[in-house]
Parts: sequence; structure tokens; C-alpha cells
Amino acid sequence: MSTTSVSLPELPEDTEFEEFVCAYFQAAGWYTEHHKIDRQTDGEVLELDLVASSYDPDRLLRMLAEIKSGGWGFEDVFKVRGWLDYLRSLPRGVVITSKPKKSEDLYRRIAGQLGIDVVMIPDLDKAAEHLGPLLGAAALEEADVAMWRFSFWARRALLKKLNVWKKSLPDEKCYGAVERYHFAVADSAFFIAKIVDQVDTLYDTFRENAHLSAKCGNELDGGDFEEAVTRIPESQFKLAFYQNEMNVLQVSTYVEHHARLAILKAAIDFHVLNAAGDDDRTSHTDELFGMTIDTLKLLPRSFQEGLQKLAKHEYVHRYAVFWQWFLWAFGGFILTDRLDQEYALLAKKTGIPVEQVPKALEAFDLLFETEKGWLADLGPHSNVKIVRLFPHVLMGVGANYRRLVYGNVPSFGDLKLAGSRTEADLGKWNNLLVELLAWHAKVEPRKQKKTT
Repeated sequence: MSTTSVSLPELPEDTEFEEFVCAYFQAAGWYTEHHKIDRQTDGEVLELDLVASSYDPDRLLRMLAEIKSGGWGFEDVFKVRGWLDYLRSLPRGVVITSKPKKSEDLYRRIAGQLGIDVVMIPDLDKAAEHLGPLLGAAALEEADVAMWRFSFWARRALLKKLNVWKKSLPDEKCYGAVERYHFAVADSAFFIAKIVDQVDTLYDTFRENAHLSAKCGNELDGGDFEEAVTRIPESQFKLAFYQNEMNVLQVSTYVEHHARLAILKAAIDFHVLNAAGDDDRTSHTDELFGMTIDTLKLLPRSFQEGLQKLAKHEYVHRYAVFWQWFLWAFGGFILTDRLDQEYALLAKKTGIPVEQVPKALEAFDLLFETEKGWLADLGPHSNVKIVRLFPHVLMGVGANYRRLVYGNVPSFGDLKLAGSRTEADLGKWNNLLVELLAWHAKVEPRKQKKTT
């Protein structure tokens, strides 16, 4: 393991307090979408701190949260009410703050009249207690909360790294292209009301950027970014995925998997809301030249067929939550010599019975056809099965998560993993994560506490 240590802030503020709250929602089994910005031609319309989704077989509950670590007041309550009225698809709103008010009852009463909850967390060590009634969850694991905070931080640091590269290397096209793709996936499509239209937009963007990492690798290798390439050059692939180099491929592959997860979530939303009879969001007919068009049938055939197959899975309503956990907390990999433990842990965290976990892991294969399947076995020397082209820096999050949940041991060697290369692989993924976070802590310094 790296001799360098990185730590979470003792008193998280601003974005880090938002991530602190989001981590509790994630640990409680919600799907979270953080820091969403609605940009229009004339500028930003609004910025949402958190939209959290809770899934049942025929019910999707979405909640909007304004998260404040500093001063706040009635203006924030009224702002949330206005956002709910503007967006319409979000029925519930809450203001979450670390700063209590003397007139607490007054604020709760006025907010309640507007249909807004207010949650105050004056003692961050008791956050689970304060958030518990809102989350509707059983006891939360502190290891889960900590790892989600590190996961949020890692992804934020990746995007910061991308922005620094773009500014320092203005003649190279790959950095701007990755940044634009991330915005299109993370923000633009989010604000489209009808889910079929949302999927259509996501898929169009997905196809336009079908070989983004290959084009990035080609430019890193001295080629033209605009060249029609379909594979990452072998030399650049080795640098990123064998030699563990921190380069744009660590970010582009993250954004590509983020796009797949967004499409998967939209598919699950459509399935659940359609079962619930929500015609406003699942309507898929339109008028064109006097004819009624089924817009669902205009989507790629692979998506339609994949959606039909997924609909037959008993726990498909939990798949968005499952894959968010699998990618951003488990690091997109499974330890094959601990398969029973891994499946049991995934089941516990995502609400899917352990015997249904293999089906949940098929979701990417059903929606995004690929010749060899999305899971690749690194055996025989490394007893790990990974999501193909997954960024090693985020696999570091999963490596540390295993270290905590399988005994809270100080090193990966203490896990006693089989395979001559397994321990070394987890170690190198961890080291890349630490390298990124240490860099980011210098770029944006703040108080620190817990270490990993």
C-alpha cells in the first residue's frame, strides 16, 4: 500500500458537506444524483444539490434536497418549493443543514405548510440519527458512509484533473470532448421530463461518443483525435491499465460507464413508472405530420430488446441501485475466491436476494451488447473479475472497501487473498486513488481527519 495517507475533512463544508449527506442516502439504499445544473442558452436556471430515488416494484419515490453547511433561512425553503413546482416530476423536497435555528419549530411549521421537510444536523457524529426518519433505513454502516464519501471525492477529483489538463493543454481535443460528454450525461439529460425522450437523448450522445476512450488514446499516442478509431492503442492501454498511469483514460472510461449507468437507470425508471401507471413520464406516443408515432420503437433495437429481457427479472426495480453500488463503491470488480461473501455483501447493500445477484450482473450485457461480455476474469494469477475498461483509480475505492468490510485490516496482505497477483492489483489500484486524492487535497486544501 502507499505510504501516503489521505483523509476526509473533520468538518465538511459546502460540496464536501453535500457529499457527506449524499453518502448517508447511498448507504441507506437510495440512488443518488448529485450537483445537477440546468444550463440554458442564457445561463444557469438552477442547481440541485441532491436528487435521491427509492425503488419498489411499482413505485419510484424521488426526493429533492437542498443541502446547506452555512447560513440558511426561509429563502431556501421557498426556493425548494419553487423548484418542485418547476420540475413537477419531483414530489418531495427537503432542506438539510448543519446549522440549527433558534426558532426551529417556526421553520418546520412554515416549511411543512409548503410540503417541505427540514432536517438539522447540529452534531455530525449523530447524522444517522437525524437523517434516519427521512431515509427510512435500518442501522447504517459507518464503513459504507466513509467509502461513499471517498467515492464522491474521487470522482470530483477526476473531473478537476480533467479541467486542469484541458486548461494546460488547449491544443489537445480529448480533454474538452470528455468534459462535454460528462456534462451531457450528468446534467443535460437529467432535466428531460419524459423518460423515453431522456433515453433517446442519452443514447444519441452515447452513440456520438461510442469510441471516446479510443480517440483519447489515439491522441495521446500522437494521432488525430478526430480519426475514426475503435480501439485504444496498445501502448496507451498498457500505460493506463498495466502501468497504472494517471492519464485522460482514467477519466474517459469513468464518463463512459457513467453514461451506461444513466441509460440503465432511465430504463429502470421507465419500467417502474410504467408499472405504476405514471402516464406523464412514461408516455411514448407523439404526433408527427398528422400521424401517431410510438417513440419507444424509435430507440435502438438493442435497448428495446434489452428492456424486454430485463422486465422479466423479478428484482429489476433494484438494478439502478445495484449498479451504482457495484461501480462506485465495489469498484466494478468481484473477488472470485470470495464469491459467496461478495454476492452476500452486494445483496445486503442493494436489496437484491443473493441468488438474484448473477442476474443483476447481466444488466450491462443486456442493454449494451459487446462481443466478450462486460465482466472479464483476470485469472489465473489475479482472482478478480472486473468490468471491462473500468478506471483503476475508482477500483481503488473498491479495494479499500474490501479492506474495511472484511475485517477492517491494515493492509491488503491481511485479507489472505488467493492468486499470486491479487494483492498486488488491489494495492496498485489503491495507490492510484491515493495519488489522485493527495493531489486534489493540495489543490483544494481543507481540514482533515479520518484516514484510509
